[in-house]
Amino acid sequence: MIKYYIKLMGLTKLLDKSKSKGSIRITLEVASILGIFLCGHCKGLTLNEAINIGLKNNRELLCYEKEIEKEKLHLKSLYAEFYPHISLSNSLSYSRSFKDKEKDPYSTAISISLNQPIFKAELFPAIREQRLSLNERYLSYKQKRQELILNIAREYYNIKRLIEIEKELKKSFERLKKLLEIAELKYKEGYILKIDLDEASLSLKMKEMEIVENDKEIEISKEGLKILIGATSPIEISDFSPIELKIYDNSFILENNINIKKIKMSQERLNLSLKKINRELFPSVSLSGSYNWQFNEKNLNKSFDNLEGDGSWAIYIKCDIPIFDGGIRKNRIKEVKLSMYENRIILEEEKDKLILSTKRLKDELENIEERIELKKAQIRLCEERLNINTLKFKEGRSKITDILEDEEDLLRANSSYVSVGYDHEIKKMEYYREIGVLEDFFED
Repeated sequence: MIKYYIKLMGLTKLLDKSKSKGSIRITLEVASILGIFLCGHCKGLTLNEAINIGLKNNRELLCYEKEIEKEKLHLKSLYAEFYPHISLSNSLSYSRSFKDKEKDPYSTAISISLNQPIFKAELFPAIREQRLSLNERYLSYKQKRQELILNIAREYYNIKRLIEIEKELKKSFERLKKLLEIAELKYKEGYILKIDLDEASLSLKMKEMEIVENDKEIEISKEGLKILIGATSPIEISDFSPIELKIYDNSFILENNINIKKIKMSQERLNLSLKKINRELFPSVSLSGSYNWQFNEKNLNKSFDNLEGDGSWAIYIKCDIPIFDGGIRKNRIKEVKLSMYENRIILEEEKDKLILSTKRLKDELENIEERIELKKAQIRLCEERLNINTLKFKEGRSKITDILEDEEDLLRANSSYVSVGYDHEIKKMEYYREIGVLEDFFED
């Protein structure tokens, strides 16, 4: 164990070099033991740490982040439409006149132009629409994060469940081991038959096999969690820490659910589309100006001293007024209004589904809490029955098969209690995910 933690702390090479020096080796071992108590990584991986690692390493979330960046850049491009557009052009032309052959056929023109949009009616709804699109990306990103948190928690709690069941299996193994010792004495004294002794021995071996199989399942589950969160080193699980249970009212649920928010944003986007179509009737105005300068090849005289040319400048105000589009705009308005009506129906249906699903989850949480109390009572009864039958067996008033049955009943009760406890944690997280607040319970 010491060597394992020394390896974690990067002291392996130092230990190898100090094999011939006993005092140095002892000092390093003492330092490593102190490191075990001081180093937080040696305590095992908590659920919060596993979630943070998984959120940072998930490739799909990284793609969502890039999509958000693209939406931001597109929004910046829309804002850039208000800025002036400046361009510089240079042209070289050749023209030969049949009458005036002495005229230089080569000419050069330099032009600088500026275009400043003054009013674009459709640009303002487009910017608001892009902001909505950006918010929708954020919501999808948040939804994906909550799904990932829930998946990590399921894997994590499954490992915790298997570890707790392994503890119960080992306790059962120790009880069966003691029972076998008593059975061997009883057999030597002639109080029980050989078949009873063999049955106790077989139960012990089967329990040992169950422990080995459970160990393998734990390792497989750890590997699955390691792949899910993108970890590179072996995983050790920390102690169990349940999350708090909060019950929310319907108004809070409807306000925070991500799907409801998305549908509302879709409705707002349709409203903006309607405004944008109506604003297509507004005129668009832009201001532009240019400066042109043209000179012939002879003007250069191989230097810029006597450069002569012809310059001109101009300012334009452009106004586009739509007059007739053949009814296209009218049909588009009808189409958007129908979509808005459909969206309202979808919103009401989604609200009803959400209220029903959260109510079902709350009922399931209450049922699980009742089952936990029943499982506790069942464990107490199984323990009492096992203790009574064990005492009777020592006194010769009970069969060994009764004790073996009681042992299996107790193991099943303990395993069921462990499973129900972790089901309760998962159900709480499903409830929070449905509302849209799951991520609030896990700090970065």
